[in-house]
Amino acid sequence: MTKKTLSTELPKKLAHGLAYLQDGVDRLIGFSMTKLKSAAEQKPARKTSKATKTLKGIAAFLGTLGTEYYEKYETLKSQRQQKSAKRKS
Repeated sequence: MTKKTLSTELPKKLAHGLAYLQDGVDRLIGFSMTKLKSAAEQKPARKTSKATKTLKGIAAFLGTLGTEYYEKYETLKSQRQQKSAKRKS
C-alpha cells in the first residue's frame, strides 16, 4: 500500500465497516425489543404464577422502551439529515 492509500482508503474502509457494524447492532436490538414486546402481550395458555406475570411486565416495559427509543432516534436522525441537506442547497 502506498502512503496515499493508507491515509485515505484505510480510514474510509474502516469507517464503512464500523457503520455496518453499528447498523447491525441497531437492527438486532430493535428486533429484540419488538420480540420482547410481542411476547409480553401474548395471553398465557394457562394460569401463571406471580413471578411469570412480573417477568412479562418487565419484558413489556423493556420492549416498549426499546421500540419507542428507536422510533424517536430514527425521527431525530431524519430531521438532522433534512437540516443538513437544506444547508447544502
